[in-house]
Amino acid sequence: MLKPTYFMMKAKKTVFTVLLCVLTSMSVWSQKKTPPASAGGNQKGAAAKVKVTWGDAYEIPRKHSEAAFIGNAKEGYIQVLTHGNKSMILKRFDSKLKAAGLGTINLDDMPRGWVNEGFVTLKKNVYFLFSSWDHDAKRESFHARKVDLQGSSLGPIKDMMESDKIGVAGRGGFSFFGPMPAVRVGGYGTGKYTIMTSSDSSKLFVSYMLKPEVKNDKKSFEIDGMYSFDEDLNKVNGGEFTMPYTEAMMDNEDYQVDKNGIIFMLAKVYEETRKEAKDKNTPNYHYEVFRYNKGNKNPDIIPFALQDGFTKSIEIMDDADGNLRCTGFYSKERNGTTTGAFLLKLDAGQNTLSKFQKGYYDFPADVLKQFETARTQRKMERKEKKGTLGASNLEFRDFFIHPDGSVTLVGEEHYTVTTTTSDGHGHTTTHTTYYYNDIMAMNIDPVGNMAWVKKIPKAQSGGAGMGGMSFKFFAKGNDVYMFYLDNAKNATLTLDKTPAHHLDGKGGIFVCEKIDGKGKDSRTVLFDSKELKQRIYPTQITTVSTKQMLTTTARKKTRTLMMLTVD
Repeated sequence: MLKPTYFMMKAKKTVFTVLLCVLTSMSVWSQKKTPPASAGGNQKGAAAKVKVTWGDAYEIPRKHSEAAFIGNAKEGYIQVLTHGNKSMILKRFDSKLKAAGLGTINLDDMPRGWVNEGFVTLKKNVYFLFSSWDHDAKRESFHARKVDLQGSSLGPIKDMMESDKIGVAGRGGFSFFGPMPAVRVGGYGTGKYTIMTSSDSSKLFVSYMLKPEVKNDKKSFEIDGMYSFDEDLNKVNGGEFTMPYTEAMMDNEDYQVDKNGIIFMLAKVYEETRKEAKDKNTPNYHYEVFRYNKGNKNPDIIPFALQDGFTKSIEIMDDADGNLRCTGFYSKERNGTTTGAFLLKLDAGQNTLSKFQKGYYDFPADVLKQFETARTQRKMERKEKKGTLGASNLEFRDFFIHPDGSVTLVGEEHYTVTTTTSDGHGHTTTHTTYYYNDIMAMNIDPVGNMAWVKKIPKAQSGGAGMGGMSFKFFAKGNDVYMFYLDNAKNATLTLDKTPAHHLDGKGGIFVCEKIDGKGKDSRTVLFDSKELKQRIYPTQITTVSTKQMLTTTARKKTRTLMMLTVD
C-alpha cells in the first residue's frame, strides 16, 4: 500500500528591510554576521552572502489563488493564478521582477471536468499537466499542454495516457523548475498521481495506482501504472504492472526515473504479516528495488536489508552519472530514536544494492547534546551509556548529491501534540500544536567518510499546520544553505544555550544558515519580518536556477516578489 509522505515542503513566502512601500525593484546584499548557531565549535566560516532582490507589489485577482511559478531569468517569470478549473491567469514579470503584463488563458478547449495536476520543466520546455474524467466511457486521462513563456499561452492538448479505476495515491510530486533533482511535494490536484523528474530534468515520471478489485489486502495484488517521457513528452518506457506481493506484504516507499527513462520502485517487503514480528530486536522486513527496463513487463528485483537496526525513513535518487543512491535514517531499536544515517549504492553490473563504503554513520553524541539544557544532557548521557542515544522525532527532509560526489542528508525534529479540554457543560475542544524544531545535517565525503555533522537549533510551534515554520534547503556546489524564521532572541545563540521559542505568525527574523564544503558554518540574519509586517513561508520558496530562489511575501491581499541569489 502507498505510504504518505511529508513533503516537502509546501506553504508560502519571504522578504527584507524597511522601505518596502517603494514598489520599484531593488537589491540588497545581506552580510550581517552573527556567531554560528550550528554544531562545529570553532569551525566558523564566512557569513553567507545572499542578494535579496525585490519586485513589484500586486494583488491577487478575486477568487484566484497562487498555483505555481514558471520561467527563467532569460525569458522572465510567470506566476500562475487559478480559480478552480474555471479560470487561469498568467501574470508575467521580467528578469528584474518588474510586472510585465497579465494574460487570461482561454480554457474553452479544455476537456470537461479537468483538474490541475501541476507544472513541470523538462530542459527548456514548461508543461501544464492536468487530468480529466470521461463519465460515459468511465476512463480517466492524463494530459499536458506546453506553456509559451513569451506569449503567455498554452499549446495544443497532448494526451499522454488513460486508464480506469484509478485510486487516490498517498505520495506525489512535481518540480516547477529545472535542471534540479526530482522534488517530492504534495500535489494539489486529484491526488491520484505521483509526478517527478530525473535529476538532469530530461525525463518525466508519472505513476498511478488502480483501485483494487479485491478489498482484502491479504489477497489483493496492487497494479500500478508507471510511465516515463522525454522532454517532448514522447513515451520512453512504462505500462501497468502487477506487483509481485500482496498489499498486506509490501509498501511502496519511493520512486525514481533516471536519465535513460528506466523506472525504479522502492518497496518494503515483510517477512511475515506486519503485525506478527516475532523478534523485537530484528526487523521483520527487507527492501527490494524493482527496476523496470524498456520493453520488459517483469522488473529486475534487487533485494537488500539494513545491517544495523531499523529504518526510520528511506529514499532513492539517481546521481549525475545515472547511478542509483539509497539513503535515509535508522534506529538501533524498533521504536527508538534516530541513531544515524545510511548510504547505499546500486551496482548495476552485479545487480546489487549495498552499503557505500562504511554505509552507516551514527550521529556524534557531542553534537546531539548541543543546545540542550543541563537536565536534558544528563538524560542523554545515561542513554549514551546504554547505547540508545539518538535524535528524537527526527524526520527525513532531503538529500543532495554534490558535484564532487559527496552527499548531504538533512532531517528535522517534527511532532504534534493534541490536547482535549472540556467545560462544565460537557463541551469538548480539541487543539493540535505543530512543532518544527532542530535541524540535523550530515555530509558524507566522496570516498565514504563522514565529513561533518551539524545541529542547527530552532524551536518553532503553531496551531495552523506548517504555516511559516520548517525551512528551505538549498545547495550550490558543495555548500548548503537553510533558510527559516527564528526568534530574534536567537540572533547570537551560543552552543551552551537552548533556542528561544518562535511562535508561527508572530514575525521573526529570517535566517540563512550556511555550511560550506569544508564543514565551516555561519549564521546570517537577513531581516526582521515583523518590521516589514509581512507573512513569510520559507518552505514555499522555489528554486529557479543553480543559484537563485524565487518567492512572494504576503500582506493581506498584496503579494511582493522576492529573489534570493546565493553568491
